[in-house]
Amino acid sequence: QLYLILCFITWTILGSYTRLAITKLSDYGQAFIQPSTVLWSNCVASLTMGLIQGLNEYGIFSQTMFVSLTTGYSGTVSSFSSFIMEMFLHSTNLTEIALKGGKFPNRAYGIMEFLSVLIIHLFVSMTSLLFGMRVAREFDAVLGIKDKETQPCNERVRKFIYGLQVINISLSIPLVVVQVVLASVYDNYSREWTLSAIFGIVGSLLRYLLARLYNSKNKNFPWGTFLANFVATLMFAVLVIVQRGKKNSKSMIVTSANTSRILVALTNGFCGGLSTISTFIYEGYKLPFRHMMKYYTITIASCYIICVVVLGSYAWTRGLGVALYT
Repeated sequence: QLYLILCFITWTILGSYTRLAITKLSDYGQAFIQPSTVLWSNCVASLTMGLIQGLNEYGIFSQTMFVSLTTGYSGTVSSFSSFIMEMFLHSTNLTEIALKGGKFPNRAYGIMEFLSVLIIHLFVSMTSLLFGMRVAREFDAVLGIKDKETQPCNERVRKFIYGLQVINISLSIPLVVVQVVLASVYDNYSREWTLSAIFGIVGSLLRYLLARLYNSKNKNFPWGTFLANFVATLMFAVLVIVQRGKKNSKSMIVTSANTSRILVALTNGFCGGLSTISTFIYEGYKLPFRHMMKYYTITIASCYIICVVVLGSYAWTRGLGVALYT
């Protein structure tokens, strides 16, 4: 269990950095997919999840490596809470671009924004998962396997994976120390990366614990993942209020850029690590269709409603502004 946690931490840090890097790379003026969105991250995470799940049928991974790659890495690269927040802000016209002057032709267009974010995120994630699983089937020839049931992967591949696992376990504590030292020494924009990685460890481990405790309670509804996504979305809504909320018509709650960076790190790190769309999509994929639709509908609806109740009630009474740092 200790080895699993250490390996898990390493892949969680890598997952946090991967999500931030993908988000930054897709943040430019002429982008086809307009920033800022976690669509690219959710696509990559779901594809990785499908690939790992498919490769696991060959007996390549130990339990430690498998959990670290799926729950740790893929789960951290994706972010369910960010997806829900995008859907809420776009459907209510509360994005920072909208607050700078962009308006819907009329309020009914919020429905189109809601459906756009919902359908694109879910279908891109599901398609990426299926594509990753399909790619995994092509590894028979590469791994020299004719029958997965009677002939598992060769010993050379297994030794390589084991060596990678040992490296990951050995690097976990040094990586954590490096993140803490860098976050303590440098108070500039780099804290978004280092603090996100630190907060992400806590969020991802909590998600893993919730899954272990509650996912087995009901075979047709993974309560652990549901609770992780719901709590992460609730915290995200509160953090957005702190970061972008107004005390009155003129002044913002947060007036320090450094404080704003820390809040961004909390949303990217803790909320991003605690919530996951790749695991959410894969769990639904394994369920019978009616149970899948029930699981998806209840999770998305409850998380969207909590955004309306918490963030919406504040935005429509006090107002939201543009964050000092995003």
